[in-house]
Amino acid sequence: MLRTVAVFEAVKGIAVLLLGLGLLSLLHRDVEEAAERVLVVFHLGQHHRLSRAFLELASHVTDGRLWALAFGALVYATVRCTEAWGLWYRRVWAEWFGLLSGTLYLPYEIIKVVEKPNFWHLGLLATNLAIVLYLAWVRLAAWRRAV
Repeated sequence: MLRTVAVFEAVKGIAVLLLGLGLLSLLHRDVEEAAERVLVVFHLGQHHRLSRAFLELASHVTDGRLWALAFGALVYATVRCTEAWGLWYRRVWAEWFGLLSGTLYLPYEIIKVVEKPNFWHLGLLATNLAIVLYLAWVRLAAWRRAV
């Protein structure tokens, strides 16, 4: 089960890394035009509030911001993949780190479920809660064995 969590964390890290690399492909390009194409591909009309916000955000993107976002994605991916490596090899520090980082997301996820309960928010909360509870169980079991 610990390796399943490791794979999940690695997939998150790789997905964010790919997203960051995708952002770099927008350097020196018309980001607003690219944002409009994304809306067309996903069949999202410009009349939606989120679509308008997405286009507004795209209108303020600079190359410097793209580099900063890509760097942030690299840092996040490095953290997730390091955690995944540690969980795969059953390192105690990775179990504690996963427990801490997963717990930090819980208040935000609970707020989102309360504000707008939908399948996406409930799924994220359920998945994260399952991981946090499992890692807490792993650490508790190790503590009991040591005592």
